[in-house]
Amino acid sequence: MTNRTPLQSLNLNLNSLAKQASSRNSQADHGVAARAQELLQRIEALHNEGYYAVAPDVVSLNSVLNAWAQDESDPDATSKAFQLLLSYHETEEDDHSDASDSNSINRVKPDIISFNTMILAFAKRGASKEARTLLERIQTSEFEVEPNIISYNSVLYAHAIAREPEAAERVLKDMIASSSPQLLLDSDIKDIWANRTLTPKPDTNSFNTVLLAWARSNQWGKPKQRYLKSACAKAEDLLWHMENLHGAGNKLVEPDIYSYTLVLQALSQSRRPGASKRAMKLFRNMERLSREEGKENLSPNTVTYTNAITSLCHSGSPQAATQAQALLQDMLDRYEKEGDNCNCIPDTVAFTAVITCWARGYQHDDSPNQALALMERMKLMGDVAPPNALTYTSVLKAMTESQTSTSAAVATSLLEEMIEAYRNGNAALEPTSIHYNVVLDVYAKSPHFDKAVRAYGLYQKMMAQNTTNTQANIVTYNSILRACANTFGSPETKSTAHNIAIKIFDKVLKTCQPSSITFVFFFKALRKLQTSSTLQGKEWKAFVKTFQYCCKLGLVNDFVFDQAKLACSNKQQERDLLSSTPLQEQEFGNLKAADLPPKWTRNASDFRATKL
Repeated sequence: MTNRTPLQSLNLNLNSLAKQASSRNSQADHGVAARAQELLQRIEALHNEGYYAVAPDVVSLNSVLNAWAQDESDPDATSKAFQLLLSYHETEEDDHSDASDSNSINRVKPDIISFNTMILAFAKRGASKEARTLLERIQTSEFEVEPNIISYNSVLYAHAIAREPEAAERVLKDMIASSSPQLLLDSDIKDIWANRTLTPKPDTNSFNTVLLAWARSNQWGKPKQRYLKSACAKAEDLLWHMENLHGAGNKLVEPDIYSYTLVLQALSQSRRPGASKRAMKLFRNMERLSREEGKENLSPNTVTYTNAITSLCHSGSPQAATQAQALLQDMLDRYEKEGDNCNCIPDTVAFTAVITCWARGYQHDDSPNQALALMERMKLMGDVAPPNALTYTSVLKAMTESQTSTSAAVATSLLEEMIEAYRNGNAALEPTSIHYNVVLDVYAKSPHFDKAVRAYGLYQKMMAQNTTNTQANIVTYNSILRACANTFGSPETKSTAHNIAIKIFDKVLKTCQPSSITFVFFFKALRKLQTSSTLQGKEWKAFVKTFQYCCKLGLVNDFVFDQAKLACSNKQQERDLLSSTPLQEQEFGNLKAADLPPKWTRNASDFRATKL
């Protein structure tokens, strides 16, 4: 049994609490950072009063700071950590001024690890301004510690998390200029740094963190417009700079698998023309470097393959799905050959990316079958690539392109699989409104004459679930209205669909905001499912009132107006639609949405790819 000193035991306990703070699996772990700080200060007080032989050291302090940095349960964790750090720095200053006082308390002096921990705590929460400010205060020698490469890389990471690639790149350029001005590409600013204190030279991690910033700039939510055109190019330029620096003999900077993968990630998220081709060229270059130049560390891994596949998904190429399938097959072949030692194990994300490629169709009639076959392959692979909710979403979306007599039955079966699996404890397969909506869309596009009745039945099952994740939304209602609008068959079938359309439209008005698509399919349903050949009397008055409401909401586009025009059977009805406007005197059939009053079209969406 190992004999530990009291200080070692204290630090192990504090470190254990810090690890608990980083755990996200248990409510019981909440508040551990506060307990760690309480333990530190209690031992410190006992030592100062002579009851404890050993005083906490800087490792003890850093463990507590790390606990606060990891604690995501407390929204004020970062500010509490900073207050703790400053209290030790300020007390340490007071101790210097009262050195002659025999009763003065000796406290731990924070070191650069303490400050780096704090910078990283800011970084993890995207508080880039605070992280940068703290580094600047360190640079002024306010805290009597010297910043190191970790200090700078942590600030770069803060900008990456905050999705501020331009700020991250400026910090990197400052690092290059201050440490090695001769390495700057921008010759006009080299002289600025001639007389400045040198900072640590940037390393591979520094460059990779800026690459991460550019890769994240178009990720998660609406990207900042100014980055749309530049993110990929900036990432590629930075990788090229890394390659040149390493080629010139800089041993601190060498592009690694992470560098190339981050550039691939930036390319895979781009919708710019040619981005997919550039991504595949970079991917093939990685293969060449690992195979022909002996750089085995650049052999594409699972994430690299997945980013390459994703770039193909966004390419719009008719060959995208088959190319993505070929990449997946490469992964499967390597995995079969290398087993668990393979660095490119085909996981759930990789399979789902390929299925998504098939789901986008690109004029492949076999897309639904290919998507289904891939999911069956995933099931056979067990825990290596188990299908998740996103996998099912992509397969169901592939079924919407099928429009065969069996597509609705297959989609329903897939949804029932998810429901059964979730009931049996598989939380990863919880069905949501997204899955129900896609199946409703399959119904709407199917050739079944009773599609409206089927769609409404599924909607009722969805409502019976009564869970937060299966609430109906405008997409739900639009899919049912689409099924109604495309219903055909006997007068009884049409009448039933007509009644469903009115019920659903009434539900929309009571529960959510309609869209242009809502009015398109509702008008089409009213027009096609009427009992007489034309809309007359009360039915026509109701139609005009609904059209006027659509105008009031500003949701009229060409598709909405086309349906309204098709509903008119005489000149009077045309005038009814255009009442109180000067357009009544123009040729009605030639009018477009652009000719209508702007307030009628101000909120209208354009969905040219929609098949009515």
